[in-house]
Amino acid sequence: MSTDVILVGVDPGASSRVICSALGFPIPDYRWLDGDAAAIGVDNGKYTIEASKNGSVLTIMNMTSQDGGVYICEATNAIGSSVMTFNLTLNSVPSQPTQLRILSMTWESVELGWVPGFDGGIPQQFLIFFRLETAPAEVGGSIRFNLTGLFPNTAYDISVKSRNRLGISAASNTVTQTTDAFVVPAPENVKYHRDSKSVTCSLQFSHLDDYCIRLLFNTSDNFQQNYSECSLQSDAEVRLDSVLAGTEPRSIGVSLCLKRRLDVCSDTRNAEFVNSHDLPVRVIIIVCCVCGGFLLILLILLIAVCCCVKRKCKPYPDEQRTINAYESNVTQTGKDEKDVNNSPSFYAEGIDNPMLYQQELPPILYGKKGPYLDLYALDRSDSQGGGSDSGVSVSEVPKTKRIIHEVIV
Repeated sequence: MSTDVILVGVDPGASSRVICSALGFPIPDYRWLDGDAAAIGVDNGKYTIEASKNGSVLTIMNMTSQDGGVYICEATNAIGSSVMTFNLTLNSVPSQPTQLRILSMTWESVELGWVPGFDGGIPQQFLIFFRLETAPAEVGGSIRFNLTGLFPNTAYDISVKSRNRLGISAASNTVTQTTDAFVVPAPENVKYHRDSKSVTCSLQFSHLDDYCIRLLFNTSDNFQQNYSECSLQSDAEVRLDSVLAGTEPRSIGVSLCLKRRLDVCSDTRNAEFVNSHDLPVRVIIIVCCVCGGFLLILLILLIAVCCCVKRKCKPYPDEQRTINAYESNVTQTGKDEKDVNNSPSFYAEGIDNPMLYQQELPPILYGKKGPYLDLYALDRSDSQGGGSDSGVSVSEVPKTKRIIHEVIV
């Protein structure tokens, strides 16, 4: 027989049967005693004592608060004796659980353990309180429970109470625990296209099958509505034709949520309202860069062409020296440049021999820097006898070259 005190709860006005059993040889005899160790009699009709197959049964009629207390069952044979103690009480609300503790934890769950109190004589179950705005979790009769459905990186104040059909006990000790961190990646580049009534965004991460897109939008009549789409690709597009039903949203918030926990989501991104013909900023930048590069190339080519033309227009060094020599000749003969006439006949007043300017122009030659006149051709023709017909002396040739060169240039 056990030496521990056994608690027995009894409803007020009901009868309580207390069973005492012991094993021994020879078969033991039983005797019931009250808390004062006085033998309990059966003559007043309050108690009955019956023998059972393996023990003795004490029945207390019409249980009241005065009938509560300690009852002792004593079993005795020739070898020795043993006792079993019962503490009878009227059924009541259970006692509070004790020694609440954290056994393990993840970002969404906490495993708890505790020691139960007296059930008040009636089977009890336990309630776990962890958040003010939600109902407690009902555990049953277990004294260990894995609390799930929590949010990541969130602090919780957790306590346990016991409940039977008569009421709820006081709360156990409170433990405060913060769950592990867990971050859901947020969508990027979120846009709402007015003409196609669709939302697009970029989802640059793996395991897209584990997530859903959640949209929260306000319509023109201030009606809020949620919509979720779980078939995702890296560049997700959600069409809202049937959802909006012809109304134009005022704002759209987009977030990414776990498929198995739609209440665990990323930060919300507000969609940018655009038209489909609007070019993305990236495309505009690329086009501007290409056009700018093309214009820069054209400018370089134009500068190169101008430099080439300028270099071709400059006279050769030998030709420049010849012109300078002719200018000194003109100065010595007293003939001024103003005496030169730019008429097609190359005739100019003040020249001693006008026939000189009616001669044909010398041949045009082409060199590295462009075309130029062979100013020495006229000199050669004069030296070969051409001067006798025209009456031009050889000494006048430099002056002629000077005038013809100025007209051509």
